[in-house]
Amino acid sequence: MSTHAHYKEEFGPRKQKLKKTLQKSSQTPKSAGTDGSAKLSKKNENDVNYRAARAEHFAKEARAAHEKHAAAKTPAEKAEHLATIAHAEQRAGVHSRFVTKHAPGSELADQATKHHHVAKSMHESARGEKQRNEEAEKKQEKIEAKKTEEKKDKETKSAADELKKAKELHEKAAAEHQEAKKTYEKTQETKNQSTDTKSDLTSVQIHKTQSLGGGTNEVKLVHLADGSKAVFKPTSGESGVNESPGIPWKTEYRREAASYSLAKDLGIDTVPETTTRKIKGSDGSIQRWVDGTIVKDHNGPIDRHSVEQIRLLDFVSGNDDRHSGNMIISADGKAHAIDNGRSFRTVPSGPQMPIKTVGQFAGMGLTPQIHDRIKSMDPAKIAQTLNSHKIEHEAIEHTLNRIMFLKKNPDALAIPESLKDAPKLLQADHLVRIGENAHKSLDDDDKKTISKIMSGLR
Repeated sequence: MSTHAHYKEEFGPRKQKLKKTLQKSSQTPKSAGTDGSAKLSKKNENDVNYRAARAEHFAKEARAAHEKHAAAKTPAEKAEHLATIAHAEQRAGVHSRFVTKHAPGSELADQATKHHHVAKSMHESARGEKQRNEEAEKKQEKIEAKKTEEKKDKETKSAADELKKAKELHEKAAAEHQEAKKTYEKTQETKNQSTDTKSDLTSVQIHKTQSLGGGTNEVKLVHLADGSKAVFKPTSGESGVNESPGIPWKTEYRREAASYSLAKDLGIDTVPETTTRKIKGSDGSIQRWVDGTIVKDHNGPIDRHSVEQIRLLDFVSGNDDRHSGNMIISADGKAHAIDNGRSFRTVPSGPQMPIKTVGQFAGMGLTPQIHDRIKSMDPAKIAQTLNSHKIEHEAIEHTLNRIMFLKKNPDALAIPESLKDAPKLLQADHLVRIGENAHKSLDDDDKKTISKIMSGLR
């Protein structure tokens, strides 16, 4: 069926009714001819009927789209149906105004206006729903933003609490460390006072001497008049055999005494009291006797801190003769450094370590007390101490090289985990290589400091 036939069939009765309405109307339609006739032209009559039908059509389209809009689940679907409603409302308005203009007061005009109002109300309803949804979304966004902010504040507070807790634990640990340090220093002071009450090794009367045998040089066990014992190494007993580079002959006794003085400067107590003395016409070193077993024969626990003290002493002094027979372990597990005559060489050197102490303490780092000792080392004071024992200036300068290196690289003194299962030679000589090359890593400021200290000795 053609469009013209469709509208003729559907709107023919309305057209006849419109004619009668206009004939009865006392008002002249705005669409009347120029002669004021109330009759519509054939063209205008068709247009009015068409426009009225279109207004009704778009009202139905708006209503249908509104129902779909209400049932839509996604924002995209709702937006599509809202656009359809808006278009229908706009077109219904255009057709309604046309009918009202050309057939004012007629039933078709009233119906067209009503259709437009229906489409308009559908549009307003859909827009209202959209607005409410948008407001609800904004409200929900604010709620979510508030929740997020509250969660963030809670996490920030939690992190701050954790940081505060960690800080408190750190401060507590630091306080405990300081307390332990004070206790240790007090204990050492008590020990030193106890040692000081003993007779003076330089003057106590000798009760008897006996040869200990073994070793390269002559060693005598001395029984003192106060009932204690000591070890005496006379220069006359230095055979000169296996003389090490950088250790002048008949000077080991001075190096023994210098090692004890160095230990006191470093604040460590692992070297038995040692000094120089003349016995039966021979100069030599005398060292208090320590009861215990040499480290290679010791099967019990070994005190880690005392071992690290000896490692520090040997690194600074460059003693590469700390084999398993030159460390005594007393009954309480403490390590003691004996036989220190191969210290302070006039050539670059580094410390040897007893194999047993390498594997046992590999990968454990350094104790806080040793870090403190390294930090507090006074190169100038140590240089004066060694100079007072007539240690050669070349040896003192090499000692200062190792001190300056160690103050900047304290963890170099620790035994790395990798040495635990390494060959014995690598274990023993690990620090030897580091000590021998310490001078190569010094900067100009270090060298100036050493030069200034050395110039003060001359």
